[in-house]
Amino acid sequence: MAYKKAFSLLELIFAIVIIGIISTVAVPKLMDTKANAEVAILKKDIATIVSSVRSYYLVNDTLDDFNSALTLNQNTWEIDGTTAIFKDNETACITISIEAKKLNVIVDDDNNGNICEKIKDSGISSTIYEL
Repeated sequence: MAYKKAFSLLELIFAIVIIGIISTVAVPKLMDTKANAEVAILKKDIATIVSSVRSYYLVNDTLDDFNSALTLNQNTWEIDGTTAIFKDNETACITISIEAKKLNVIVDDDNNGNICEKIKDSGISSTIYEL
């Protein structure tokens, strides 16, 4: 009598259990990675905005809108003249604006969105820069 080579039911159950254990550990870490990547991008965007606006203002002594000094991702930032807003859960999380020769970076402490919480945890806080 010839036996067919195949997995036994016990081997299949062990394989499914191991895959389940791995997925319970890996999936939350992968989901958290996307949020951390977004926070890193936002930190770079803020640094770019600050340096570009300050440089542009130093050379031209005026700034009518952000689009003349730099290019921002329209999917991430809402730009209206000299104000750029990042929204998390449809609520403003970061607002960057120019008022009275000052660049204001305002991080909303009341926004409890996932990205906004990670931004606050990463050390970004409201700051005013002289132009």
